[in-house]
Amino acid sequence: MSLLQRYLEPGQQLAVYYEILELGDAVSKEPVRVEALEVARESVRRVYHNLRLLQARLTEAGYVFVRNAPLVAAADDSVQQLERLEEPLGPLPLVLRAWFETIAEVDLRGSLADWSDPGPFRATSPLQGIVEEAVPYTDPLCVGPLNDLVEQANGRMAELAELEPDEGLLFAFAGDVVAKQEASGGIYGLLLPCSDFDTDVEVHRPTTFLDYLRESLAWGGFLGWANYQHPPVDRLEQLRRDFQPF
Repeated sequence: MSLLQRYLEPGQQLAVYYEILELGDAVSKEPVRVEALEVARESVRRVYHNLRLLQARLTEAGYVFVRNAPLVAAADDSVQQLERLEEPLGPLPLVLRAWFETIAEVDLRGSLADWSDPGPFRATSPLQGIVEEAVPYTDPLCVGPLNDLVEQANGRMAELAELEPDEGLLFAFAGDVVAKQEASGGIYGLLLPCSDFDTDVEVHRPTTFLDYLRESLAWGGFLGWANYQHPPVDRLEQLRRDFQPF
């Protein structure tokens, strides 16, 4: 069976993902690359399906998005944009390539009336004692557009030129949990360039891009609720109901 055929088997998504991840940069070589890219594209197709469900459910619940179009499909020239990014930066991981072939950007920032009083933080939350507890720091899923990464890469040409083959730079794809709520804060970043299947990200903790998406969608697209003692479990369960595994 091909990697994609195995990935499509019920309950095999994580096993195939981590198997490909173990290949490291060997995944960039044929014929493995072709099969791995098929898996990456199917993974992102499932993420996009889940995000479309999530957008519709949030709208039905009365969620007020910051953006008129919180989820945007990739433009027709996305392949050309990816090539423009790789020219100064170097190779992109297959998962990120598949993401930008499918999705231009997602921005779930907004508000819901019954989330106005989030309750106390967990004692282990990194936000404890740092931000105002009366404000819901829900950390809505956001991944900025490809143009943002292109501009960042072009602005860091000198740093890119000095990288060793096994080094990378952190490129912002979103503000962090605080920045999404306030005027200032940190960033969530992707480690690039990367010729592997997936790339490291720095979010609330080091992880990979696809694992971060899994964790965020497991919280209905609002990972910040993991910081609270009493998250709105019923609402989150309704938001993530019947999501496709990836």
